[in-house]
Amino acid sequence: MRPETRFKFNAYLTRVAELNGISTDDVSKKFTVEPSVTQTLMNKVQESSAFLQTINILPVAEMKGEKIGVGVTGTIASTTDTSGDDERKTADFTALESNKYECDQINFDFHLKYKTLDLWARFQDFQRRIRDAIVKRQALDF
Repeated sequence: MRPETRFKFNAYLTRVAELNGISTDDVSKKFTVEPSVTQTLMNKVQESSAFLQTINILPVAEMKGEKIGVGVTGTIASTTDTSGDDERKTADFTALESNKYECDQINFDFHLKYKTLDLWARFQDFQRRIRDAIVKRQALDF
C-alpha cells in the first residue's frame, strides 16, 4: 500500500470509529454498529437498489415477531351529488394486516486489495468510493 493510500485509509478507519463511538484500534475487531449508523447504512443500501426502493425495510429489535401494520383497502373517491340535502357517506379505507417475521443474522465479510485501494486513493472521494462499493454489493446480496 502506498503511503498516501495508507494516510487516506487510516482517515477512513478513523471516521468509522467516530461514527460508532469506538477507538480507532477497535475498528479491526468485532463491534456492534451504532443504531443510527445502521439506519443510515440501510437507507444507503435501499437507495442504491431499484428493487429495494419498492419494498419497506424497517429495523426491529426482536429476531422473531409479528408486524401489525395499517394498510389501505377500498376507495375514498366518490361522485356523490352534493346539491341535495343527502348526507355524504365516508368510507373506512384502512386494513389491519398481521404478518409474522423471523430475522437471520447476515454477515458481510469482504476485503479490498491494496492495488484497489491505491487506485481509489487517487480520487478525492476515497472514503465515499469504499462506502458506495460496499453498499452496492450489500444491496445486490439482499
